Amino acid sequence: MTAFAKQSQEVTQIYQVSGQYNFLMKIETASMKSLEAFIYDCSEYGHTTTMTVLSTPLEQE
Repeated sequence: MTAFAKQSQEVTQIYQVSGQYNFLMKIETASMKSLEAFIYDCSEYGHTTTMTVLSTPLEQE
């Protein structure tokens, strides 16, 4: 999965996490159609869960 994430232009960050999931990826796509294509490409590595950001009430740098 990390090799896939490193070569994918959509992936901006990847985290290895504990709990139910193995990885959390932050991605940016141009459209819902490109998101769908990205999810399809990820399916080779197992089941995915997708969440979308609706807003960013607090963003610290």
